[in-house]
Amino acid sequence: MRPNSSIKEQIDMASSGKRKTTMAKLTRERRLMERRLDKQARKEARKRAAGEGAPVGLALADSADPSSLYAERQDGGTMDEAITRSHIEAHADSVVRGDMDAILGDFAEKLRPQVPQLAQALPQPTTSADIQDIEIGEAESVSTIRYSGEDAAVTIRAQWQEQGGRPVIVHAETVG
Repeated sequence: MRPNSSIKEQIDMASSGKRKTTMAKLTRERRLMERRLDKQARKEARKRAAGEGAPVGLALADSADPSSLYAERQDGGTMDEAITRSHIEAHADSVVRGDMDAILGDFAEKLRPQVPQLAQALPQPTTSADIQDIEIGEAESVSTIRYSGEDAAVTIRAQWQEQGGRPVIVHAETVG
């Protein structure tokens, strides 16, 4: 028996070329994206407070929760374009990745039971998402995203509103 042969065999073995993304990694990536969105919301709140003549740190001192800052800022105003676009882009990426937790989190609570029906309209597997249009409105924004697979494509129009301090989908329908 050669003791060195087993070591050599272990060294020469190749790994499978397939990458494996764990749920823990996907969760970390989603949390990182949420932190970046919260940071962007705080930065914009500071800019807005500075532009209105208020002390820069005042808005942050009023609340420790960044999402409540975002919600306060949105009361009585238009949806924030940069944050809404970022949420829509993240949603499209979640659909391509197949991250159902993130996808469900983007829908209003009352609409979540209907998500499986909408998901059936998507090409399986969905390989790409092309954001065709985003219309930012006062109280609501509308996104039009074309999801493509190997053999099919479908376009979905979704209406987004502020709920719980973030944009969520309140209505979605296939349009092509």
